[in-house]
Amino acid sequence: MKNILITGGYGFIGSHFIDICIKSNKYRIINIDSLTTGSSLKNLSYSKSDKYIFYKTNICNKKKIRSIISRYKPFAIINFAAETHVDRSILDPIGFLNTNSKGVSVLADEFRLNLMKRNEKKYKFIQISTDEVYGSTLNRPFKEIDKLNPNSPYSSSKAAAELTLRAFEKTYNFKSIILRPSNNFGPRQYKEKLIPLSLNLLNQGKTIPLYGDGKNKREWYYVRDCVKTIYNILNSKIYNGIYNIGGEKVYSNLSLIMMMGKYFQKNFSKDKFYHFVKDRPGHDFMYKLDLSKIKKTGLLENSKFINNLDKTVKYFIKNA
Repeated sequence: MKNILITGGYGFIGSHFIDICIKSNKYRIINIDSLTTGSSLKNLSYSKSDKYIFYKTNICNKKKIRSIISRYKPFAIINFAAETHVDRSILDPIGFLNTNSKGVSVLADEFRLNLMKRNEKKYKFIQISTDEVYGSTLNRPFKEIDKLNPNSPYSSSKAAAELTLRAFEKTYNFKSIILRPSNNFGPRQYKEKLIPLSLNLLNQGKTIPLYGDGKNKREWYYVRDCVKTIYNILNSKIYNGIYNIGGEKVYSNLSLIMMMGKYFQKNFSKDKFYHFVKDRPGHDFMYKLDLSKIKKTGLLENSKFINNLDKTVKYFIKNA
């Protein structure tokens, strides 16, 4: 049974990915998580499984990361660990740069050195990045060859990690797979993100604050379809490269709120589920991905947005 090191495994996307790996019965999972914002022990229940090992530590802890990699000699590392909320990155840019950039450097360098010691040529380092590294678009979808143009401390920290991995490939021939997912949604998502935040407010009979005029647009991808795609890539013959992954469904924030608000109409008069607030600094207008590259591989999981939004709303109502 092969060992896989997963970072941020108690977080939103990471925990769903571990679910798939455990059920596959192919891998032993070593999960590293610092259990800070967005992570919860409630997201997983494999503590008694011989296929699951957990270490509470930060990916910036070079000594601890070296020890774990040396002990388990993973054939793959999938990095989900990250600070992810744009609003918090505006308040704490250094914290985001530390985890999202320095942490990736530590992981990649310690893995690279360990692979050299054991003369291992077959490995995978998968970095979960974001579509936000492209910056904003008015209509044209972004391709993997487009330049990076991040507009927030969050997206710049993710772009910095990507550039570090590029340098590692050019300097050390250390190969990596960089995935740029569109906005994920679904069960277990942390309460600060738009969909769970909105559902929690609506469930309490409160209106949702919308930045600006609510016309900013995002492409959405159901988390369970996203992690299936990542799992497909893990098991493929792909060992390096950059890939956009997403669900192709783009909605304005206001349209999304109206879709969710229909579940709570009885709590509001005249369907007023929201109110506008001052826009945040550097607010990107739209993220939209060209998925032709990943589609050619046959590894992209299709996603039915309306059905998945319905499942998500019912999950948050049940677990309010």
